[in-house]
Amino acid sequence: SDAKDNQLPKMAAPEIKLDVEMVGLDGVHTETQDSRSFRPSSLAGTKGMNSYRPLVISYTKADGSPGHCAIGCGHSAEDLALIFACYAALYSFLIGMFALMLRGALDTDDTHTLLWAFLVIGVLFVSFVSGAVYVGRRKLEQNLAQKRADAKRAKMTTIER
Repeated sequence: SDAKDNQLPKMAAPEIKLDVEMVGLDGVHTETQDSRSFRPSSLAGTKGMNSYRPLVISYTKADGSPGHCAIGCGHSAEDLALIFACYAALYSFLIGMFALMLRGALDTDDTHTLLWAFLVIGVLFVSFVSGAVYVGRRKLEQNLAQKRADAKRAKMTTIER
């Protein structure tokens, strides 16, 4: 009977709306995606666009037949440029932050002020996150205890009737 008391009341599952796209065996893209999106929702849809050209090196084989070598896993030159730009921006930011911290550490070389400041900031960050996790967990346990008590009360009132 304790196992029944600890169970939560069954709740209805939320309704989820999915936009499904149908691609036939011939690779023809049928338009069933969300109307707000201006980009295709699948690789088949992307390849079905008129302006999409994957980056490919064309060459002639020794036997005279044409050969193709795909570069970038079927992505276009624009896609590869965007991917490269994102990585370049990320690593530029990281190198800049490293240089800034190194400069600060070298400028406060005698007293190590910046290193102590980073230690204090790190300890404060860890304590705030730990406190938030503790408070959230405690609130969750209180909500579960309240739901169990409400379910038990509802069960008792139905038994009394």
